[in-house]
Amino acid sequence: VPDMKTFPRILWGPDFYPIEHQFSKKGADYLSGRGIPLEIAQHYGLRYNPIERRVAFPVGYQGSLFGWQARYVGQTEWFDVEANKEVRIPKILSTDSLSGQRDKLVQFADQLVGTDQAILCEGPVDAIKCHLCQPQPGVPAGNIDTMGKVVSDQQIALIKYSGIKRVYLAL
Repeated sequence: VPDMKTFPRILWGPDFYPIEHQFSKKGADYLSGRGIPLEIAQHYGLRYNPIERRVAFPVGYQGSLFGWQARYVGQTEWFDVEANKEVRIPKILSTDSLSGQRDKLVQFADQLVGTDQAILCEGPVDAIKCHLCQPQPGVPAGNIDTMGKVVSDQQIALIKYSGIKRVYLAL
């Protein structure tokens, strides 16, 4: 089981604003359009980078930030007539700090604390949408994601040793 205390901590860059900040309106609107209200986005500590036009989903545990995945909020593919070429912007970027570590972590790991269930999703938007699937009021839903299609042995061990008794797959 990975010891979260050994992962290097990082800090948010200066261009990443809390989702409720006035500079984050486009990010908050994007999330709202995906079914995530501002209050829920704040609960998960989402940020927005207006320069890169990306909503950032933190990867951390108990107040420590290990990295983030950032999702572009605009159109990612189009044909530039003047340049006569197709333009593609990566939809999702991850911080370098997650390189080689991603398969050892789950996003929103704090949601496993105090519950006996896990709702395992592929990505952060789906995981956040499972926020209200609580087994009872006041108990976290256990909604987490693997940051990709692959579920690693280390991620399974992390879930298992978190005291989880039931796992729901939302892949």
